[in-house]
Formats: sequence, C-alpha cells, structure tokens
Amino acid sequence: MGQEKEPEGEARGEGDPVPESGDTRVADPKDPLLTATLALLRERIERYPEEARLLAWMQPGLERGELCLPVVRGAVMRVLELMHSDEVDLGSLSLAVEADPSLATKVVGVANSAFFRGSEAALAVRPALLRMGLRESRAVVAAVALRSTVFSLPGFTERAEALWRHSALTGLACQALLEDHSPWDDSGFLLGLVHDVGRLVVLASAAELREGRGRAARLSDEAVESAMEALHAELGALVAHAWGFPKVVVEAVRDHHRPEASRDLDNVLAFGLYAADTIANLHERGWRPGSCPENDALVRDLLEPLGIDLPRCEKLLAGIEGGFAALASLV
Repeated sequence: MGQEKEPEGEARGEGDPVPESGDTRVADPKDPLLTATLALLRERIERYPEEARLLAWMQPGLERGELCLPVVRGAVMRVLELMHSDEVDLGSLSLAVEADPSLATKVVGVANSAFFRGSEAALAVRPALLRMGLRESRAVVAAVALRSTVFSLPGFTERAEALWRHSALTGLACQALLEDHSPWDDSGFLLGLVHDVGRLVVLASAAELREGRGRAARLSDEAVESAMEALHAELGALVAHAWGFPKVVVEAVRDHHRPEASRDLDNVLAFGLYAADTIANLHERGWRPGSCPENDALVRDLLEPLGIDLPRCEKLLAGIEGGFAALASLV
C-alpha cells in the first residue's frame, strides 16, 4: 500500500516549533545502523498507512542523521558518559553533577532522604555521593538525570511515566542478573534504564507533530504505539551510540528482543537485558515464580545461560520490588 501524502505545507521544515524536544545528532547518514533503521521506517510507511504521517515526519531528520529527543543538557550528557566509563570515581562524578545546579540539588536531596540520611544533612554534592557510595551513586545519579530529562515529556505524561516505571524495573532486574558477570556487574542498571529510550524518540516526534500542526485527531494513539513497538530497539541503539555508549551496549539495546542476533553470541549484556526486560514485563502483569507454568518455563530458559534458577529469581524479584519502592520515593 502506498504512503499517504502529506498535504502541501505540512512537511516538517526548519521553522517548525519544537516543544520540549530538539534534534540530536545521532549518526553519520551512512552509518549502517542508521541505514537499517531508515529501511525499516520506509517499509512501515509503505505497509502501514496509519503510521505513515508520523513516520514521514520523522524521516527527513533521520536521513540527516538526527532524531527528535527530549532535551538532554550538556552537563547531564557528561554524567551519562561517566556512567559507562571504567575511570569513573566519586571525584569525577561529583564534578559532573555540580556542573548542573538542578541535577545537583536533586542528588543532594536524594542523599538527605530517609533512605540514605546519616547523622547530619549533606550540604554539597561530594559528601552526598560519599554517603551513598560509588555504586549507589552511579545508579541514583543516572536515575535522577534521565528521570528529569528524557522521561519528562509534556503531551505524553502518563505514557512516559509508564516507560519510566518499566525502565527502572528492568534496570534493577538487569543489575541483579549481571552482578556475577564481570566486567558488566556495574552496568546493568543504566543499561536497563536506557533500553527503551527509542520509544521516547517516537513519543517526542508525535508530541512535536501534534503541537506543531494541531492534528491530534489524525494521529491515533494506536498508530503511535505501533510505531514505537516496531522501531524502538533500532532507535534506542542510535541514541545509545550518540550518547557514547560502548559498541557492545549499543548492540545489546538493539538486540534486546532478539539477543541471538547479536554478533557475539557470548554477549551476556544482550541476553541479560532480554531476560531482565521479560521479567520486568511479566512482573508488571502480576507474575511470580510458580504462578504460571508457561511463564515459569520461559523465564527458566532465559535465566539458564546466566546461571540463575527460579528459586533465586524469586529472591531477586523481592529485591527488585524493594529497590523500586525506594527509588520511586527518592527520584
């Protein structure tokens, strides 16, 4: 089926408003990942006319190697770069956080919450991070930085909130699943937190389209959800690449629904993220080990390569629930 043509004057142009979002350079236009993503987008424009208006709106930016994404401030970008650096320490992390007053205020507030509170209130970033320790600090800073930027999307507040919940649960699950798999034992939380960021790219584009052209009635929620489901893994990998994540992390985001497609079949990140994403999805639907034989078998197969059985998974779920409750009260 052919693409529904944009009425004249409706194509995205240089002067169009960009509410709460901006174009982010993600790749060279000839990058293989970008080329593959564009091919998938063009195929869906031809096959699914209900998505065509949104995808055609996104297409010119993608062809330039750009994406519409909720704005990530420069200081927050520096924080994200440090999250996956082997050289990160409390000193470098505190300097990066201090460069963004809004982020610094929130991080100090978290450190002074009942969960972390010591005998005296921390009044600055460095003592706040010292109180939490490096591992906790990395998780908290990443959560605060992303929660207040890419997961804040006017026009799709409820959907962004649901994505935040799922991403945080996936991050906690991924952290638990990878804790015995060095050198990735400190990477799981951030990986889970960003694995669905491609969905936010679609949401940001939909918000821009609706706001800029006032055509909400002509862009259904079903079309937005369908486009997100089809493109989020590839778009998320492009964002991870733009944020400077290592190649193995970019591939894990791209392949988190099909880890067997990873170029490295021993890529524990791809398999760990797939398992964490699946467990988080099932958990949100009420699954617990022993409650559904079909889901038990699915999870057992996913966890076997990671050396985890169902009884241990049940203990991990309890920890994940507690971790999310604490995180939700802090961030």
